[in-house]
Amino acid sequence: MKSIQDFSVPFFEVGPKTYLGRPELLNLAIAARDASLKYEVSVIFTSPLLDIEFLHREVPEVWIFAQSMDPDEAGRSTGATIAEALQGVGADGVLLNHAERPLGREALVKSITRSREVGLMSLVCASTLANAIELAYLRPNMILIEPPELIGTMNGARRPNVGKINEAIRMVDSRILVMHSGGISSPKDVFALIAEGADGTGSTSAILESGSPEQTAVEMIRSVREAWDERQKLSME
Repeated sequence: MKSIQDFSVPFFEVGPKTYLGRPELLNLAIAARDASLKYEVSVIFTSPLLDIEFLHREVPEVWIFAQSMDPDEAGRSTGATIAEALQGVGADGVLLNHAERPLGREALVKSITRSREVGLMSLVCASTLANAIELAYLRPNMILIEPPELIGTMNGARRPNVGKINEAIRMVDSRILVMHSGGISSPKDVFALIAEGADGTGSTSAILESGSPEQTAVEMIRSVREAWDERQKLSME
């Protein structure tokens, strides 16, 4: 299992949710892996639970994150997906508190703690700046800022407050990586968010609803690299 010490920015998250069967899921993961290696962009692939072990075996270069996790400990927790089980099948991390699968504060605190205990990285979703700051005190590895009204849409991605959000989170914990997403409709949107200061971004609808999900994912990952390089260049001038 890879660890946060091995993870590098910039990064891109491919979120297939449960839209794809296993053959299509693998094709998309392979395309993302190839682009990751070519453009030196870390790729997080949020996998359906039953496909984690398969994807970990087939595309080990990609960061495989579970789409959810239960906070239960081993023992009397029939039907629960616990941290040890995810770690055991090769998950590198877990997505927590997505708008489609929200967690109460107690469950979220325990889920972050449990993931840390077994060495899973945690990517925790926030809907607002205030929510993101609150989550930062829980010390996840990554925070994803994703306004709920943009989830599942392709409404564009320009966010003038990216820098403000990043600064507020890093005042709490400078180690937290900050991802901004929601409404990503094109490689141009990807470029805009990375250029404005995001450590990473990601997409679901624009990739899966395109004529070629694999090619769209590749183009978005390439845009991450192009925007990151441009950002680094401007910072040195």
